[in-house]
Amino acid sequence: MAKVTLIAHTPDPEKTVAAAAKLCYSPADIGTLMDGITDEKAAAFLDMLSDLGHQSPIEHASFTFGIEGVSRALLAQITRHRIASFSVQSQRYVPEKEFSYVTPPEIAADEEAAALAKSVGVELPEGKDPTWGNFLYECFDQRVEEKLIQPTFITMHPVDVSPLAKRCVSDPRLTERFELFICHSEMGNAFSELNDPIDQKKRFQKQVEMRAKGDDEAGMMDDDYINALEY
Repeated sequence: MAKVTLIAHTPDPEKTVAAAAKLCYSPADIGTLMDGITDEKAAAFLDMLSDLGHQSPIEHASFTFGIEGVSRALLAQITRHRIASFSVQSQRYVPEKEFSYVTPPEIAADEEAAALAKSVGVELPEGKDPTWGNFLYECFDQRVEEKLIQPTFITMHPVDVSPLAKRCVSDPRLTERFELFICHSEMGNAFSELNDPIDQKKRFQKQVEMRAKGDDEAGMMDDDYINALEY
């Protein structure tokens, strides 16, 4: 027997989609647009968008469901037809951590990365998980940064050390982030802001776990920020 549970969704999805569509052409801000849209106006506007075949604003509303008791074949067909975006939890590797997909423990704890880091005398600080991303960043921090004299841009930082940045499409272990270094010092830090509230919450949760393990540089949970992303 299939079991479907609604876990989370965008507040006022109809109004959100209508406001997002209007925002592209309106001089008003999103707050003003949201305040001026009634349920009736939102329904009428969405009907008009549907008649015009303008479907892209629908992406501004998201619904997260937990689906149990169905076959992988069914999920594959739903995904193939692009009815929605799915994150399918493996039936073999059950635990999930900070990612929206499951990482097997033997991959998360990258032994090859640990061996390479150890070979150049790099060790993880207290509280850091033995992941590929943490080893990569510590190798840079402990062995490379001190050698950067000329203006140098370091790009695509690991997700493990970039909790607010979007993932790279080409490699989800990395993010759309760069830092500028001059004379051994960081002079700039910029990134594409993560706008997925579900992924962002998981990353904040991971930061809380790291802080509990003794990582003083780890961040904290920010429920207000998560709530803002959901609108």
